[in-house]
Amino acid sequence: MKKLYRSSNDTVIAGVLGGFAEYIEVDPTIVRLGYILLTLITCFSGILFYIICWIIMPRKVSHETHKHHTKTENQEKVGVSHETNSI
Repeated sequence: MKKLYRSSNDTVIAGVLGGFAEYIEVDPTIVRLGYILLTLITCFSGILFYIICWIIMPRKVSHETHKHHTKTENQEKVGVSHETNSI
């Protein structure tokens, strides 16, 4: 089953529309243009929709982001062990 996430790669503000584009497998530019059109037609209620989605939708962790966090955690552990060895 596919899950809806905010995009971590294709972001302009928060990745909400990029996440929708990934979910429905459409070019993000088309989704953004459709969003702008619908927002204008519905008296800017699309802005409220975007903010709610920003709060509710979880952020998709990309492989590169996960790799960076793991590397940082490992460096912190190594730094701690060096400090205890030098005492």
